[in-house]
Amino acid sequence: MPSVHSRARATSTIPMARSADLIDAKVFEADFFLGHLRNSGTDFFAVRCYFSAFASAARSITFAMQAVLRDTPGFREWYDGEQARLKAHPTARFFHLARNDSQKVGITPVNQGRSEWRSDGPPLVTYHFSGGFQGDPSLVPQTDVASACRELLTLLVEVVYRAYEEFEIVTPRSFFSVANLKRTNLSIEDIEEAVGFPRGWTHAEGLGIEARLKMLERVTPDTAIDGMFLKYLGKARASAT
Repeated sequence: MPSVHSRARATSTIPMARSADLIDAKVFEADFFLGHLRNSGTDFFAVRCYFSAFASAARSITFAMQAVLRDTPGFREWYDGEQARLKAHPTARFFHLARNDSQKVGITPVNQGRSEWRSDGPPLVTYHFSGGFQGDPSLVPQTDVASACRELLTLLVEVVYRAYEEFEIVTPRSFFSVANLKRTNLSIEDIEEAVGFPRGWTHAEGLGIEARLKMLERVTPDTAIDGMFLKYLGKARASAT
């Protein structure tokens, strides 16, 4: 089912706080491509494709975060510090430059593979970075490609986790609340239109605002980001425990 704001972008121009599902979707997307990269076996072409897709999705995580939180008081200063830490990290810096090389030049640093044959199963295949990188050679990870991707995603998931803990982020569940209507000065009809339904779609005689919001909430799942926090960080949000 499309997310709240995938429908909203196509159907509405109502200004409102964006939901965190935009951030979450990019985290899940990067995790998806990393999973396929790990399971590509001896398909070297597939590994290259999934690496390119992963690098792009991973880069989009912070773009989505800025889109969602840009008007949140204190976010700009907070994010400047997070951005400085990422720029100082060799793996994050490598992926930023490698993505630029891939998208703007067409080259890839994934150019080497190793296969370890085993008697009790399929060969153990790992891929490594070799050539195809125009930046500082000292930035190139010495680990295999999948391990380097996981290291980057762990760094980015940690940033997302800190953002959830630091700021009052609008999740789908909190989006469909009376408090959000008051905070954004929107009507229930505005919310209906924003998520892709006709204005008045939930109207029924005797049905109050909270009940109508519940109807909208039921067709939009809440964030599942804690699964990613547990997978990469071994912890969930304090509010989710």
